[in-house]
Amino acid sequence: MRNCLIIFALIVFVLSKSAQSQNYIISEISVKGNNKTKKEVILKELEFSEKDSIEYSKLEKLIENSEQNLLRTSLFNYVNLTYEIYQDLVFIEINLEERWYFWFYPIFEHGSRNLSSFIIDKDLSRINYGAVVELHNIKGENNFFRIKLRGGFRQHYSLSLFLQNFEKTQNHGLKISAETFIQKNIVSKILDNKAVYEFADFLNFNSYFIYSFRININNQVGLGMAYKHYLQENINTTEVLEQKIISDYFNPLIYYNFDSRNNKVYANNGFLINTNLGYWYNLNNCFTSFVGYNLDFQAHKTIDNSRFAIHTSNSYKYYKEKNSQNPYFQAQLEFGKDFWIRGYEYYYFIGNNSVKTQNTLSFLLSKTKIHNLPNFLPKEFKKAYTKIYLEAFGDLIYTDGYNNVFNANNEFNKKINYTFGLGLSIETYYERLLQINLTYIPNFSKIGIFVNYQTPLIKLY
Repeated sequence: MRNCLIIFALIVFVLSKSAQSQNYIISEISVKGNNKTKKEVILKELEFSEKDSIEYSKLEKLIENSEQNLLRTSLFNYVNLTYEIYQDLVFIEINLEERWYFWFYPIFEHGSRNLSSFIIDKDLSRINYGAVVELHNIKGENNFFRIKLRGGFRQHYSLSLFLQNFEKTQNHGLKISAETFIQKNIVSKILDNKAVYEFADFLNFNSYFIYSFRININNQVGLGMAYKHYLQENINTTEVLEQKIISDYFNPLIYYNFDSRNNKVYANNGFLINTNLGYWYNLNNCFTSFVGYNLDFQAHKTIDNSRFAIHTSNSYKYYKEKNSQNPYFQAQLEFGKDFWIRGYEYYYFIGNNSVKTQNTLSFLLSKTKIHNLPNFLPKEFKKAYTKIYLEAFGDLIYTDGYNNVFNANNEFNKKINYTFGLGLSIETYYERLLQINLTYIPNFSKIGIFVNYQTPLIKLY
């Protein structure tokens, strides 16, 4: 009897292994819930196609990756892929809940570099206000159009069009945009790694034309050109002098992007590589031209299917002037203004070489919770989710410059600066992320509380 049981167990084991190594044919892929999004846009995000032959052991992973790819498009609030197997045929069903695609919303926000800077400055005159109209997923092809009218401290008027699936293969994309910024109070220099403001009539006009080619699901390359116009009339209130500055740049650029993260807002697995190279050619010959290079690398990994995950986010910026002629400061500032680590949100690190690394150990305190909202809301808003993470982190930043303009009176330059602390991150639907950090800053021997709020509605522009 014992021998019979052993033989039976061996037969079951062999059959199960044989089933796992057996190839199955994707017979049919059905889609439900795509009231506007075209089916071919959805199918393009899948890591398999109809008639594909797939090993059973790889099927679950391919389905998981396909769900993540669909969520990364920002077209859907929820995605669920299920499958059934009949003999050697696999039938896939995709259930979607689409987002709200037409937005008209008011703007009332701070005009500082980030929320922490606004809280530190306590300057209520730095308020922006206005309105935005956005059309997402135009024609069901994930195209995007936006008009923005913003007044206040930093006026911003923009018109943008993103075409991502405008031709048959859906691999080619175009971004066309034009925008104008107007300010009366601008950053005139960096002193002690902090911004110094002065009164000036400042106008910056930018126009972009960028072509992209999607090699596959995770890889994209692109090239483009931009025209940048700066008009600045400085007002010296002590000497009652005016100085008019005009600077124009032609900016060709190329870029490469690889993204396998499972979430654009708070990833727990996957990688991101984003790199771009541009040349800012000065058309007026009154300021030097320069080369600008950026590299961003992220890695995220969940530890043994637990609630713990490790994250590293690293960036490098390189800036090289063509000659010894004076650079235009506002162009320099635009290139390096969004470069800091946690605890140094108020400080600027601008140099010829700048590098930072941000490393986090996170714990998923609260798994995904679905919240049912009032029934009078449109169906796209009736369900929301939240995730809450506890974090321990350590960041490091270093910058230097052979151009003494960068290093003069900026004591953090040519010095390794680091911070560490604890954080709380709250993620919710429509890709919002609220972060509260308790940070120790060794340079000051102080502990501070810093708040950041991230949303693509802000990050896009």
